[in-house]
Amino acid sequence: MDEGESRPSSRRDNADPHRVRAHLWMYTVSGCKHIDVSVVMLTVLCLWRSAEPLRQRVCVALLREGCPRAFAQMFSLLQRWDAADPHALRTLQQRLASAETAETHGNEAYDNHMFLARFFTEPEDKWLKHHFIQLALHSARKFKMDSGKREAEANLHMGQVYLEKGQLERAQEHYEVFYHLTMGRTWQDPSGRMHHSRSCEELQKLFTLLGQRLLQAQDYTHAIKMFNEAYQMAKESGDRGSEGEAAYRLGLAYQSTGDQKTAKQVCSERSQTLLVHSVIICFLMFLLLVPVFQRMYGDLHNT
Repeated sequence: MDEGESRPSSRRDNADPHRVRAHLWMYTVSGCKHIDVSVVMLTVLCLWRSAEPLRQRVCVALLREGCPRAFAQMFSLLQRWDAADPHALRTLQQRLASAETAETHGNEAYDNHMFLARFFTEPEDKWLKHHFIQLALHSARKFKMDSGKREAEANLHMGQVYLEKGQLERAQEHYEVFYHLTMGRTWQDPSGRMHHSRSCEELQKLFTLLGQRLLQAQDYTHAIKMFNEAYQMAKESGDRGSEGEAAYRLGLAYQSTGDQKTAKQVCSERSQTLLVHSVIICFLMFLLLVPVFQRMYGDLHNT
């Protein structure tokens, strides 16, 4: 062959991991049921040349189980994740396969994706947690089998993801979906906590953070709006402690603008509310203690 003549490229030379990863990513998001055999062969070749034996076995096992979409996800994750724990790899393999099997039969993969989101707890694996929460949300939206309860829960988790990243506006989008989906519902978490009450609490915290950020930027008008939203959410949640804190912050926001009258009004309304609740609590305690006093009086009278 002459020096100037180009050498024909072979299948091995075309096995560029970046090219393969791009093909697999497109395949995964498209939701296709069949994968190009050439892509599979290129991928296996790349794995066989560069990956550790365990990583090879896990990926090839997914293909043997007839789970090409799970295989594509696993391969894509392994390009970024330096997995050294055999248990983590096996768990990921099993859950991805179970998720694909569930979707193939018209069921949701939510439980498997949320399991993986909770499985990865180390700080360096936070991106994996976020990845599987996103997949869980996608699955919950696709298969609405419980009136939207799992979709609501997934939006709560996505809101927490964006809150951790400091992306408050994105967190607000998901928390508001969580709020609207749980309105009028009696859904509870495993501890018995009402989902709607939780949505109010999360929005109250978020609006408070937004208000504080706006105060720092000296945008007092929008800051007061955010603190007022936080106050309304705190009242709706039924948490009197949070309501008091929110009212205090709202009063301070008005005070920072020089509006002492409105600041005093907010604090006065809160004080009146606390007084009413205190009176009600005292009255209820009195009603509960009346039978006790009656029994004590009867015992003394008999003596």
